[in-house]
Amino acid sequence: MVLLIPRWRTSDEACWAARQVAGAIACSAEVHVITPQGTTPRVFTDGVFQVHELGTADAISEVRRDLVLASLSRETSKEICEETDGAQHKTSAQRVSTAVLAKSAHSNAHALYDELTRGLPDPWPPAVDLLRGLRPDAAVLADYKQTGALQALEAGCTDVPLALVPLSRELPVLEAEMFAPVLERAACALVFTDAECQAFTEARGSGWAHFVGLPMRPNNSVLREPNPHTGDSKYLFVLASSRLDGDGSLPLTQLIRTRFPSMRVAVSASDGFVVYDNAVPIHRLPALDRRSDLLRLMAWARMTLELRPGTLFARHSIESLLYGTPIVVPERSTAREHAETGSGGLWFDTPAELTWCVEAVSEPEVGATLGRQGRAYAESRYGSTDSFIERTTSALSELVKLSSTRL
Repeated sequence: MVLLIPRWRTSDEACWAARQVAGAIACSAEVHVITPQGTTPRVFTDGVFQVHELGTADAISEVRRDLVLASLSRETSKEICEETDGAQHKTSAQRVSTAVLAKSAHSNAHALYDELTRGLPDPWPPAVDLLRGLRPDAAVLADYKQTGALQALEAGCTDVPLALVPLSRELPVLEAEMFAPVLERAACALVFTDAECQAFTEARGSGWAHFVGLPMRPNNSVLREPNPHTGDSKYLFVLASSRLDGDGSLPLTQLIRTRFPSMRVAVSASDGFVVYDNAVPIHRLPALDRRSDLLRLMAWARMTLELRPGTLFARHSIESLLYGTPIVVPERSTAREHAETGSGGLWFDTPAELTWCVEAVSEPEVGATLGRQGRAYAESRYGSTDSFIERTTSALSELVKLSSTRL
């Protein structure tokens, strides 16, 4: 089986999740990974995978495409919202009725995209000869926007069964039209959250998208002792992807510190780690560079406040719940699903709502209840490697049948 993926070795959620899918497939099949990454073509072994780097990736072109798509998608989503009545104003794009979507979509969106991205190189053509040589029984495409990969697959092995790992939890109508060939070609899709499943179910119908979860079993070694700078006091742990400002504070954490001065607050930012006691910084340290440090801080915290959750499945929020630590997350974020569906935390939109959420979760009974509920949810959906492999294998069973008919 071949996995076509734009990036194989990066730290973002999407790439990590796709690698887990590849690992599950490798339990029962030989997996070849094809990626445009690298500066020159090369083939190497990475664990159980044979990785074929095409050496054709162009970071500038990729960023430009993403910026164009983000801009066009925002405009389309804005128009969709304007078409809805007041009761539907906050409904996300994928939940608006099909009729409204069809009415709202730009008829020239595809042409506009082509115009804005004209001249950008396609990194996938060198994969054609490689695919012809490998002659895979089946293929998995990671990222539903990779139309170039689909074209290479069609040229290299036309009738090979294809599964899709969309790596997206929202499907604006603009992108649905532009990348429809990928969705139509794939026999099934593997997704990691209910929101992602719902988006693609509404786009392709029931039974096409399969929730497979992820293998995120907690590392219990972090429970042996707390971080020495926070101690075992029930502190509030803040995850912020932005940088700390000059005095080591962030606006929302500054609000929490002043509103709850008796609460110890630990802040992990991209450029540092600060612990506050009585609203005053008592420890200033370099940014955390080990995952075990991050997990330890979540495991011993009263709650985890994640200001900017990951956009695909909010990995840190799930990890916090796996340790029974409730979460407080932005309303318009991927993590809200885990707080709401899993009943493992609360979500906020305004600073006032944030203070209310922190106050509520600080109540011992409330925090304990949310922690128990969140842990049960996270363990059932993300806490078992065996369950993840079983779900992935089951989702791909139809693909295996299609592959067998080709022999």
